[in-house]
Amino acid sequence: MPAASALTAHIGAHLQEGNTLVVCYLHNVTSQLQLRNARTGELRQSIPMPGLGSVAGFSGRREDTRLFFKFTGFTEPGAIYECARTLARP
Repeated sequence: MPAASALTAHIGAHLQEGNTLVVCYLHNVTSQLQLRNARTGELRQSIPMPGLGSVAGFSGRREDTRLFFKFTGFTEPGAIYECARTLARP
């Protein structure tokens, strides 16, 4: 059995502008959001979370550089965050 810190669970993914895949997954019982290259899977950027908790959903248009996600935690009752990406196209 893998170590507890290595356990992850996939939650979802969404394709955005510039061939960018937004990936949401659980790691050590907290949500993680990452921007990855849709063709190679290479990590481009990790999106910092406001604390320990979970992402309830995320959305954005494929042609847009903005991403919205809802975060809920033990000390955060639930809020919608906006993440403006400034990544160059590959």
